Amino acid sequence: MEIFLQMIPPTATAQEKKVNFKTKKIYAAPEVVAAKEKYRAYLAKYVPSKPLDGPLVLSIIWGFPAGKHKSGEPCTSKPDLDNANKLLQDVMQELGFFKDDKNIVQLNLSKIWTLNPAVMIEIKKVGEEECEMI
Repeated sequence: MEIFLQMIPPTATAQEKKVNFKTKKIYAAPEVVAAKEKYRAYLAKYVPSKPLDGPLVLSIIWGFPAGKHKSGEPCTSKPDLDNANKLLQDVMQELGFFKDDKNIVQLNLSKIWTLNPAVMIEIKKVGEEECEMI
């Protein structure tokens, strides 16, 4: 399954929390809630009829607006790649792309500058023929 989300990727990550010291409760920062809603909206039309199960390979290319950088150049700014990915993975599991993210046995991640900001996702079962990402 290949998914192309033409959007500027959110920079909020799952690690961003707020604390209410009166109630001693920890909750997601407003930026995280907004990022999850953005992912839900963009991913909604791609949700499979049945969640993928078994060992999976997840490949994601994060394309951030190039600005003064060259398109295709590695992006070394925040968010940290692993933190950004966790938020997206949580939303994908919640929407039913896969039964459980514990089934992801291989994770391929890249972060680049690009003239066409997007998040490019490929999910496949282990052993499926290699697909080239767009």
